[in-house]
Amino acid sequence: MTCVDEDNNKQLSIKHQHTSMGGEGSDDPAAQIPIKLPLRMGCAVAEDDVNVLDKSRSLRPKKPHAQGTRSWHMHQHAKQSLAQGLDVLDAVKLPPGFGREEWIAVHAHDFFNEVSLLYGTISELCTATTCPEMTAGPCYTYLWADDHGGSPVACSAPAYVAKLMAWIDAQLSDPTVFPDSGYESNKAFAAMSRNMFKRLFRVYAHIYHNHEPDFATLHAESHLKCSFKRFVSFVLEFDLVEAKELNALRKLICDLVPGKL
Repeated sequence: MTCVDEDNNKQLSIKHQHTSMGGEGSDDPAAQIPIKLPLRMGCAVAEDDVNVLDKSRSLRPKKPHAQGTRSWHMHQHAKQSLAQGLDVLDAVKLPPGFGREEWIAVHAHDFFNEVSLLYGTISELCTATTCPEMTAGPCYTYLWADDHGGSPVACSAPAYVAKLMAWIDAQLSDPTVFPDSGYESNKAFAAMSRNMFKRLFRVYAHIYHNHEPDFATLHAESHLKCSFKRFVSFVLEFDLVEAKELNALRKLICDLVPGKL
């Protein structure tokens, strides 16, 4: 099966709903989150405190949330939920008082960082020679489509991932697409975010089908599994990736989150 990127990003305009976080006593739920609890090791790839993964190998520089912003507080909330042992399926649910779009935006940011680190760790083993096409096993080949309406093109796995991460980086750096202060419901943002999560899934699919032994060699397979379980739990919770796309890792998904697919 050849899969094409269909939902190319368009120019977005998302209105700011919140202009400041509010200080002590604020009724903003994101501002009330404690942020100094210890992290449980391995609960999130982006917080790899035992240094199994080499952060210097991340494909793109880590993009932190701007400290003190609403998105930063929401990121802390998500991180602390896992640190305190909350089940992943519960941790990804929309917390009371938060907007669906901003919760999705925060996780898009976080999964960008995680996938960048995971793929960067094995990037020397994923080359145009070893992976001349962006595939997920023998049944799925992914084509890249840019934002200019041209025909989708075949490219090597490293070229596809490089294009994808540069594209996501550009979206995350654009305050009209990913403002720090909140979102209003916007069909263009919904389409763009679904495309983003679909493409990120393809990186996980390529890694699992082609490079899982490499993660085992690095003793990092638990980090990959943890990250993907949280990712797929999130996309299933918010219906961000079509089931036909997820079929590339259907058995793994059914093992990780039984009854959800």
